[in-house]
Amino acid sequence: MYIGNFIERNMETKSIIRGYFDLDWNPSPVFRYEMELEKFPRPECLETMLSYAEILSKPFPFVRVDFYEVNGKIYFGEMTFF
Repeated sequence: MYIGNFIERNMETKSIIRGYFDLDWNPSPVFRYEMELEKFPRPECLETMLSYAEILSKPFPFVRVDFYEVNGKIYFGEMTFF
């Protein structure tokens, strides 16, 4: 499992800054590009989001579970099965 954190989305230019981390919020060695780590502080609600993701994904062999954290609140985004 890994965590993808996408920030600074620009709908006009379709640009986005991506960060990939393990469950302990260490940068993932799988994605081999330089990340500006200071742009990716550990989310306040990370443990809760991981717990929710585990519950929601349990019945499926593979699924991406998306959450948003805004001002310390968790919002469910979607589940993607491919």
